[in-house]
Amino acid sequence: LSLGEYAALAAAGVFSFQDGLSLVIQRAKVLSEAASDQATLWVTGLDEPKVRELCLKAGEVCEISGFLHKCSFLVGGTRAAVEAFRVMAKDAKALQLEYLKGWGALHTKLCTTAMERFQVNLQKTLSSTSPARCQVVMNATARVI
Repeated sequence: LSLGEYAALAAAGVFSFQDGLSLVIQRAKVLSEAASDQATLWVTGLDEPKVRELCLKAGEVCEISGFLHKCSFLVGGTRAAVEAFRVMAKDAKALQLEYLKGWGALHTKLCTTAMERFQVNLQKTLSSTSPARCQVVMNATARVI
């Protein structure tokens, strides 16, 4: 889950603000340990098929890690792969390419191990959740839960 998703779930009544804040703090600790040599880039002006194609060409780990709009995405991965993606996206006439400072490769396979450690705490909180009072859209998948 991203920070915005925790806020949305708390606002929808799935868990309390306090539980959400506790989860966000724990998540930040785990992810900061895993974030070395990772990057996330905000990309605007290319469609999803083109972004996926460039991710594959970038090598190492480079993935769409967030869907912001039909032509706006977050791309995360190793620093080298994300930089290779940035160069190709610029050549492909992307409208905007901006690194997000302080971000690791959230929502990518690079964070899998860190997130597995965090899952224990997440499961404890989720065992006492309530149904959402409204629809919540996950930004990593653009799906309603």
